Amino acid sequence: MGRYSNRGEMASDLQELLDMTPEPGPVIERREKQFHHRLHAEEVAQLITEYKSGVKVKELAIRYQISRDTVIKHAKRDGGVRHRYPALLPEEITEAAQLYKSG
Repeated sequence: MGRYSNRGEMASDLQELLDMTPEPGPVIERREKQFHHRLHAEEVAQLITEYKSGVKVKELAIRYQISRDTVIKHAKRDGGVRHRYPALLPEEITEAAQLYKSG
């Protein structure tokens, strides 16, 4: 009986527990929902044509609202297209070589 009649200790124990709880952290904002854009066969054909003509992968990804990886995968799936390495254009490679030689 003595335990239930002395509630002062219980109140202080509860207050101790409340003091131990951490302060709420910053609110984490959710990212925008990701939308998947599936290309039709005509769009894929146009994408491949533009890729072959030298349009940059980043540009195509923005234009067709797909990731850069997806652009490259479509190009590889086509078979006749290989991934463009390095990322520099031929004239940029020449300029880079000249700059490298000049120090």
